Amino acid sequence: ITSIDCPLIQEHIKDHLEFKDILLNSIENSGAPGVDPKEWLYHENYANITKTDYKTGSNIPYNHLVTRLSPILKSLCEQFKWAQYSVHNMWFQQYIQGSSHGYHTHTLCQFTGVYYLELPEGSPYTEIIYPFETMPTPIKAKEGDILLFPSFIRHRAPVVQHNIRKTIISFNVSFS
Repeated sequence: ITSIDCPLIQEHIKDHLEFKDILLNSIENSGAPGVDPKEWLYHENYANITKTDYKTGSNIPYNHLVTRLSPILKSLCEQFKWAQYSVHNMWFQQYIQGSSHGYHTHTLCQFTGVYYLELPEGSPYTEIIYPFETMPTPIKAKEGDILLFPSFIRHRAPVVQHNIRKTIISFNVSFS
């Protein structure tokens, strides 16, 4: 088997601090529940997420993030000669000490996105496993970063070891 290069796009949202508290306050007041592991799909059954609106919906003002994603995604369209993009299935996930999300992939999309809304010191890095490899690669993201990678790439959020809270917004993107 010949290994292939896989795109991994990492960008920083320059005005992250201007809307961080708006999103965190909305998440705090959302009433979104924790995850019942029995409700997750088989390949996601290693989830121990503290709080999420995945599959439940919420009134989180994701438009703050979508507006900032637009230039990045338009640039990718130009670079790869795609006509358009679609962002879909956006949700947040919060982790506190002892919580995690095991290896999984995303379906019905071409790319997976992670926006690091709250990433205090001591937060574990997202780990991915490239195709035809077995060892995980930690992605050294910073708060305010967006990470995009093909949706078939296995990835996880390792266990939070410290008394901190990590918040990400995940989303799926398709191009045509």
